[in-house]
Amino acid sequence: MSDLETKLEKSLTPLQGALSPSQDDAIRALARSAGQRIRKQKSRRWLAPAAAIAIAAALLIGVLWNRDRSTVSFAASDFNRDGVVDVVDAYALHLSIKQKAPLAAGDVTGDQSVTYDDVDSVVMKIVRGVAP
Repeated sequence: MSDLETKLEKSLTPLQGALSPSQDDAIRALARSAGQRIRKQKSRRWLAPAAAIAIAAALLIGVLWNRDRSTVSFAASDFNRDGVVDVVDAYALHLSIKQKAPLAAGDVTGDQSVTYDDVDSVVMKIVRGVAP
């Protein structure tokens, strides 16, 4: 028996005998029914938010999974030749400039020199989703 039930029983003890057994049974049945309704409502509170999160996650995965990658060619700035232009390629270009051995294909801006402006250009185009 929980602490709350013990306190309730002690507070109701002086009232014993004031009600007929049928009235007492009816009150107990109503209390049980109300308690069951409350428990059901509490147990379902998580259902709507969980369903919304699951639907949002499914939509996001679907959009990311099915986006058309065939229209964008990243080969020009794929410095590590892994088939994807990402921040690793920008970092490879950065390191090549820092080590005074710039990559020949690193002139992304077209200014006839490989500089940190080319690194910035690669990063910005990756962020925007435009082929560098």
